[in-house]
Amino acid sequence: MAGGAGLAGMGKGIQINNAITGVTIKNLTVQNFAGLNGNTDAGIYGIGGNNNLLIRGVILQNNVGGSGFYANGPVNTVTIDSVTSSGHSTNARGIVIWNGLKENISITNCEVFNNNCCGVELQDGQASGVTFENNNIHDNFDNGIGLMGLQGPGENLIKGNTLLNNGRFGIEIKNPNGSGLTTGAGRVVIENNTVSRTLAIVDARDIAGIAVFRRGVLAGNVDVPYGTVVQNNTVSGYVQTSTSEGFGIVAEGINHTISGNNVSGCDVGVQRQSGHLPCAASSAPVRCPIHILRRNRRAAAGDCNAGTRHAQLSDRAPSCHVPHRQT
Repeated sequence: MAGGAGLAGMGKGIQINNAITGVTIKNLTVQNFAGLNGNTDAGIYGIGGNNNLLIRGVILQNNVGGSGFYANGPVNTVTIDSVTSSGHSTNARGIVIWNGLKENISITNCEVFNNNCCGVELQDGQASGVTFENNNIHDNFDNGIGLMGLQGPGENLIKGNTLLNNGRFGIEIKNPNGSGLTTGAGRVVIENNTVSRTLAIVDARDIAGIAVFRRGVLAGNVDVPYGTVVQNNTVSGYVQTSTSEGFGIVAEGINHTISGNNVSGCDVGVQRQSGHLPCAASSAPVRCPIHILRRNRRAAAGDCNAGTRHAQLSDRAPSCHVPHRQT
């Protein structure tokens, strides 16, 4: 065990120095290190370029003021398996990789909970060859899973995860550039996940179980979200008690497919949207009360398949028709 209790100024439990590659950290606990914030300190902190990194069977807990696991990109081949990360505060994530291109990232069989900001994120930049599978992510303050800039040539699969009572979003897919296909190179597929709320939300803004949309666009990100498949997920309980709304599934952009999902107990079951009018291209994002984080892209096209079952479907994109079947 690596314990930081009583060690002043020790915000990083384990630091992996810049460009050190091929590191394996297994079967230990890192706890009680006190940092300044979730972006500068963590239980395990990779400075940058730490390719071929393996974290397995590790418990990261109560590293107050820092994240659980933090790494900087660009980075290639990071495997995080059977890790428990909880109790991190001050805008901290349970697991996060920031900046640049992130390639061949696998996060599987992890439990991530009670973190002050977010559960598991790939933030700022692009990512390719991403696998998130069989994770249990619950009771984080903001999102459960947040992924930025998913793209080819690698395959990107978010599958079989359980998300419960996370904050504003269960799964948010920001600025994807997928192939639009269910298999093969460049796919961005979100399937067979269970995303639910059983507790009232304290955030007064719009909330969503699964959201595919334009948010925080930076250099290297597409301007219009493209080519994501959302299929065979179960989403429930996204109800907003404020004047905002709770959405089961939201898709913004073009060439998305929403199919075979079971959505229930939400204010709005499935919403396909574009930017609201007036819509000035490339202007700062503008929020419209009837749309979740409504952006400034006019485009909204794709297929919301009749196999998606939901309590209610709302189509607020201009001139769109969405076939649906009620439960």
